[in-house]
Amino acid sequence: MTRRPLTVLDAEAANRTASVHAARPDWPCRAGCSQCCQSLAGPMRATALEWVRLDRALSQAEDADALRAQLAVSRRSCPLLHVDTGRCRFYAARPLACRAYGYYVARDGRGRWCEAIEARSDLDTLMFGHEGSLDDAGPTLTFQEWLELPER
Repeated sequence: MTRRPLTVLDAEAANRTASVHAARPDWPCRAGCSQCCQSLAGPMRATALEWVRLDRALSQAEDADALRAQLAVSRRSCPLLHVDTGRCRFYAARPLACRAYGYYVARDGRGRWCEAIEARSDLDTLMFGHEGSLDDAGPTLTFQEWLELPER
């Protein structure tokens, strides 16, 4: 399988996000809405390339070591969330899963979204992206699994 570059997948997610917002200006996924960030189903997962990108961004933070330690353990709330603003501290480097949440459906047809979206009555009229289209990024790993890769 040929892998598409991460920048191409980022652009695809950005285009999907923009099309949803154009069709539904009241869509709840916006800066400051952090419901998904505050209720993770498990440890954050990303591809090796995404972890490299995020780790580079983390290296610029004064509390980089503490954030890396928090990423290495399972948490209910994302340690990259700036609690006061409800925004990701490393928004430009966030993984595809974060970019796609609220805008894509899984292969089984279930949405990848929170209760705020589930409660909407217009879901059947909105064109969501297919989560499988983002699989080109490669297999996902937890931060700890990525740290343990010999070729990292």
